[in-house]
Formats: sequence, structure tokens, C-alpha cells
Amino acid sequence: MIIKKKKIYKKEKNKGVENFKKPSVDEVKSYCLERNNGVDAEKFFDFYECKGWKVGKNPMKDWRAAVRNWERMDDSRQVVTTKIADDIIVRTPEQEEESRRIQAIMEATIRQNEERVKARFGV
Repeated sequence: MIIKKKKIYKKEKNKGVENFKKPSVDEVKSYCLERNNGVDAEKFFDFYECKGWKVGKNPMKDWRAAVRNWERMDDSRQVVTTKIADDIIVRTPEQEEESRRIQAIMEATIRQNEERVKARFGV
């Protein structure tokens, strides 16, 4: 008779996640005022509250570090979201401005072509 020993592997728990405590809006406000960073504490709180305090698919480990990351986001990284059909398009303000410029050119071209067709075929 042969007896095989089974090894039991335990997953190491991420200690940072175990110790994570969701902050209150007041805690976030206080931290932002302490750092004088201009981050909208309520916007930050609501953003992560609706995501279940996750970063991507992973549970948040340190909300203060997330606030510091928000500090680093400057105007060039701010984005404009636009919903077209079922797609959500995310663009920088510069890309959004370029998109509007191209759209205006396309609309003007369509109007010109419609006028040409009417003049030529009397439609």
C-alpha cells in the first residue's frame, strides 16, 4: 500500500488589502487640505466608492497614495468622455477640439455637395 502525502498550499494574503479601511469624505477632505493639493475630495470619494474601492480589478491598498496620484494628474491628462452609439470615446481636450474641427469641415463639405447635386440635377 502506497500513501502519497498531499501538500496544502496556502495563498498568502495581501496584508495591505487586509488592513485597508475605507475613508470617510471628511478624512479625504482633511488629507487634501493638509497636502494643499486642490483635489476635489468629494469627487475622489465618489469615484472610488462607485468602483468598490478597487483600482482596476484589484482592491485598493492605500487611499492616500491614490490621492497623491490624483495630485499628479495635470490638465494635459484630463479627458473628455463622449458617448457615440454604444461606444464611449475618451479624448484629451486637444483631441476633442481637433475632432470638432474635423466634424465642422465634414459637415461643410456635405452641405457643399448637396448644393452641387441640387444645382446639377434640380433635386
